[in-house]
Amino acid sequence: AQNDLKGTKWNWVGTQMRDTRTTVENPFRYNLDFTTDTNVVMKADCNTANGTYRVAGRNIRFSPFAMTRMACPPGSLGSQFAQSVQSARRFRLVGNNSLVLEIASGATLSFVRALSPSVGLGLEGTKWNWLGTQTGTEKIVAAMPIKYSLDFKTATAVTVRADCNTGSGSYKLE
Repeated sequence: AQNDLKGTKWNWVGTQMRDTRTTVENPFRYNLDFTTDTNVVMKADCNTANGTYRVAGRNIRFSPFAMTRMACPPGSLGSQFAQSVQSARRFRLVGNNSLVLEIASGATLSFVRALSPSVGLGLEGTKWNWLGTQTGTEKIVAAMPIKYSLDFKTATAVTVRADCNTGSGSYKLE
């Protein structure tokens, strides 16, 4: 059976529970890297962990992780993230750039695809989701990053999605 997670890396963007939603302020600090068809590396803020996982259809189980035990800064979601991942039971891919893990409590963890180390320095063939913007006076966080994207179709053509609006254009790397 094919494992669709093998060789992919995902940044955590939020958790949806029955009545509340947690939005991750800095998704790059929390990720899952499915390095092989059985090994996974987790980054949970200031800690990293190694473990194994097993996929059967859309069911997923993680073994207990071996994790560093650094004291992360106040406000860290590292422990919450690690515990939630450990209790994942099912997964689904939404297109090529979104992963949803369903955990035992019924909550869902949402992820966007991280840049794969196998991608070259060019942008061709990559798709990027907007996570937010920091200006001199305010921080804007995209509540649903999957709704905002740049899709570099070729070496010169890009497609833009901004919520319900789409557009296309050309670009040049200099």
